[in-house]
Amino acid sequence: MQFIPIDVIKDFRLDLPENMTLRDPLGRTWPAYLRTWKDGRAYYSGGWDNLCKVNSIDEEDDCVCEFVPGRGQEKPVMQIQIIRHKNAPETCD
Repeated sequence: MQFIPIDVIKDFRLDLPENMTLRDPLGRTWPAYLRTWKDGRAYYSGGWDNLCKVNSIDEEDDCVCEFVPGRGQEKPVMQIQIIRHKNAPETCD
């Protein structure tokens, strides 16, 4: 499970909404809900399993998450970009 470190929340003065929409590169969406630990770390639960399954995300892949504020009555969106590594070429030393 990945979380948002408390330092990031404080340094960037993030006001994390209770509800967020996860959006994959093709525009498909899943609802997510804010959860926090006692030490201030936060994460969004819900939607991740389906997002990963539908996008065939492998353990070696990376996801970049961008917070996109909502407009008007729209919920904020977490735009997910997927960086694939399973077929990455080997590097030369």
